[in-house]
Amino acid sequence: MTDNSILSDTQSESVSRTPAWGGVCVKLLQGPLYRSGADDANWNALSTWLSEINDYFSKIGLVALVNQSDGYAYLAQTDDHRAKAAVLGFEQSESDDERTGEDESGKIPRLIKKMPLSPELSMLCVLLREALDRFEAQEGSSALVLREGEIKEMLSPYLKSQNDQTRVLKRLDEYISQLVRLTFIREVNEAENQAAQKEREFEIRRIIKSRIGPDFLAEFKRRLEAENEKNAGDGEK
Repeated sequence: MTDNSILSDTQSESVSRTPAWGGVCVKLLQGPLYRSGADDANWNALSTWLSEINDYFSKIGLVALVNQSDGYAYLAQTDDHRAKAAVLGFEQSESDDERTGEDESGKIPRLIKKMPLSPELSMLCVLLREALDRFEAQEGSSALVLREGEIKEMLSPYLKSQNDQTRVLKRLDEYISQLVRLTFIREVNEAENQAAQKEREFEIRRIIKSRIGPDFLAEFKRRLEAENEKNAGDGEK
């Protein structure tokens, strides 16, 4: 038997041992997973094998958080107190290890990095989260779709350098692109709008409610109030 045949047999054996949910794990490691429909193979596999998937990820300090009603899932650190609350059903105070990004034993490094959001992008996320809350209170389960101009109008009053319109528009374009990469929003009707030379449209995805949660909102409000107080104090000098 040649080395090539031995390698081939070994590879075949390895492939045969790959679990049915292996592909879903890869998808989750690549980013959030969204349900595309009732026949979505990845989503159905995630729902069927969630216990096995989380058992696998627990070995490297991760957990798959799944929102069945809104149809999205993503990975979080198991040492994150919000992830624990979602999985175990109770709140847990943030420990010193959690603040440093390590697990309790200090042996597993943090794989899921905290999202570094600029103050302006944070503000836009908060504004979109609030718009989604208002929409859901009125419209229920349908998707919130906003035009590109509507999104920009939300944030433009909070941007500095208002006199430089070109710079402001460039920054707004960058923020929208970042939100697309974060999967907080996604462009819809792209081909139709391009053909008709219409304004771009974006769905505000419900994962933003999970990523921009109560803790984020409270901390952002605290920092905003502190900044306002600082600016007011500087103005009185």
